[in-house]
Amino acid sequence: MWVLISWRSSFKQMKLHSSRLAIFVEFLIILFLIFTWFIHIIPFASTIFALVFILISIFARRRGLKGIGLVRPKSWVLTLVIGFVGGFGCQFLSLYAVEPLISRITGSLPDLSNFATIKGDTKFLLTWLTITWTIAAFGEEIIYRGYMMNRVSDFFRNSRIRWLIGLFFSSVLFGTIHYYQGLSGMLSTGISGLFFGAYFLVSGRNLWAPILAHGVSNSIGFILIFLGRYPGA
Repeated sequence: MWVLISWRSSFKQMKLHSSRLAIFVEFLIILFLIFTWFIHIIPFASTIFALVFILISIFARRRGLKGIGLVRPKSWVLTLVIGFVGGFGCQFLSLYAVEPLISRITGSLPDLSNFATIKGDTKFLLTWLTITWTIAAFGEEIIYRGYMMNRVSDFFRNSRIRWLIGLFFSSVLFGTIHYYQGLSGMLSTGISGLFFGAYFLVSGRNLWAPILAHGVSNSIGFILIFLGRYPGA
């Protein structure tokens, strides 16, 4: 604990919140942690380590969870409705508009072979639904929307389009980490990232709306795979 307190004091002197150098170093660390996913060193744990680093960052900068959008919404009922409608809408557009269009361009649908074990197996379905609502919906939204979009905005603080830059950057990286789904999968999830990021912005940068939308969208996808109704799965 005393190490964190000392680190926090040092960061305060460096004006960590507004220092472009500090933001750049933070991004390098986050990118390194994400890279471990690519080379299969710590697949799921890379998200956990990234979350730990983000918590240290917001603690050191005295931003709190509010700094990444984890605040109580004005209306939980409205947020739940918005989240569920957004999740259904995102999955519907993905299935019937985005993925068919991308497949025409690339010649293939997203590669979902990693999730083949879900088909007809309740145990695997429940496992992936648990992962969806923890590592994917909660963890990834904190990293790619709550943290990255805010820090990119801090980096380009003098730009009028800083939030759009953050939206684009986070969505490209979000699509890239789904490389195991092939080019079509990266493009599809990148577009989903744009959707979740836009949800984050229009909700007043409250992270609960994209968390719910992300969880609902993925859950529908996994249920369709379980039922053998997801195209290409």
